[in-house]
Amino acid sequence: RTLHAFAVTHAFGTTRDVREWLAVAEHAGQGFPASLRTLLIGAAPVRADFLRRLAPRLAPATTAWCVYGATEVLPVARVALADK
Repeated sequence: RTLHAFAVTHAFGTTRDVREWLAVAEHAGQGFPASLRTLLIGAAPVRADFLRRLAPRLAPATTAWCVYGATEVLPVARVALADK
């Protein structure tokens, strides 16, 4: 709801955070806001089944990145959602 209310353009969340955001979107029958241009997901394994659920909820202009090394520095390595 906050992402929509403030027309967030860039967001970082742990895998758990984004799973919770996704659950809210699925429950509401909506996607992530069209304003969201970049979504960074990290700090835990980002599994393919989760990404398959997430992808249809993102606007076409949203780029999602799975980032690694978030505990040490953000990011050390990144993989595009589409490539993962």
